[in-house]
Amino acid sequence: KKIKRTKKQGRDGMAYRGFKSMDIMGIRVDGLSVRDLHETVDRMIRVQGKVMAVRADIQAFNQAWEEPWFRSFMGAADYVMCGDQGVRFAALWRGCILPRPWRPARQLRALFEFCGERHHSVFILGGHPGSALMVAEQCSQIIPELRVAGCHHGCFNPDPDGYENRELLHEINAAEPDILVTAMATPRQERWLFDNWARVDACVAL
Repeated sequence: KKIKRTKKQGRDGMAYRGFKSMDIMGIRVDGLSVRDLHETVDRMIRVQGKVMAVRADIQAFNQAWEEPWFRSFMGAADYVMCGDQGVRFAALWRGCILPRPWRPARQLRALFEFCGERHHSVFILGGHPGSALMVAEQCSQIIPELRVAGCHHGCFNPDPDGYENRELLHEINAAEPDILVTAMATPRQERWLFDNWARVDACVAL
């Protein structure tokens, strides 16, 4: 099967590097390597663009099959990264070799080190009360150059118009992070981004 090439644009209209991509069960998966992601993040922050990159694993495909909003969310994402070996094997069966799966536990440290080198700031959203703060403190100790703009746990009422969610958005936007890193369970984090990403003043969401 012929592999399509697509180009993504920031909100300033500038076109960026094209990536190999393919359709798997109606969801576009991009051949975005870790290095490609870092370069894209850096570009979008420097031009003050707005881009959302998400990972698609087998659970995400099942969720998209059952929930129309989830499929819409995946379709609206600027980049969809391979999330596990199951997706990589599906792409290989279709004749496309995708980069190694994006695994947050493995790749986030590399991303944070890159952000430290480029002086980009991050806001960490997710986990139980206290855990996000602990992760932020540990990251700052391991990577002193990393600018942690703020953090917040994932145990809040996600109602888009609710008080807790409005306060969370105010906290994130007041911190003015370059990157919002979500670390909540699927589909909670995807639903929150689906409802709120347009209201977040950050260049990149992961």
